[in-house]
Amino acid sequence: MKDANSIHTINMNQANTSIALASVASNRELLPSEDQILKFWQRVKKSDECWEWQGYRDKSGYGRTQIGNWRVNPHLVMAHRLSFAINIQQPGSFLVLHKCDNRCCVNPDHLFLGDQQENIRDMDMKQRRASADGERAGSAKMTNEKVLEARKLYADGGLTITGLAIKYGLSKHCMGKVLRRKSWKHV
Repeated sequence: MKDANSIHTINMNQANTSIALASVASNRELLPSEDQILKFWQRVKKSDECWEWQGYRDKSGYGRTQIGNWRVNPHLVMAHRLSFAINIQQPGSFLVLHKCDNRCCVNPDHLFLGDQQENIRDMDMKQRRASADGERAGSAKMTNEKVLEARKLYADGGLTITGLAIKYGLSKHCMGKVLRRKSWKHV
């Protein structure tokens, strides 16, 4: 583990004084104080495999912590990204990815650097990418069952596109796409 003095000094011209977005890699170097490093490790539950972050987690399950002076220059960072910076190297503009797919894991042996393309390739290889199709889409008004029912009603001549749109709370345009299989293709 690196101590605070061995971490590279920050280039103040590149420093971003606002709180960083966790989903975007930052070029800002992660420079926790010795006290912040000690607090970091107090929030980690180590096991033989994953070292799970016990502090704050965002809605996606990633650990988050703050470094820097909270009054002058607060910087919210992802816990696994900070672990990588403390134990291995500054990630710079790269993303810090998980081998273990445990979002709250901060074990440096389970982390590696990559870019967005590598992150997407890793998600696809592990079949973890969330599909926004069908019922899984956050804004979906239909279900697989309703789509099948609407297509049957239309095919049997029971209802028009307008009638189906009203019945299911969709626009005529959207209902037409459902019926022509331009949307909900998987059903």
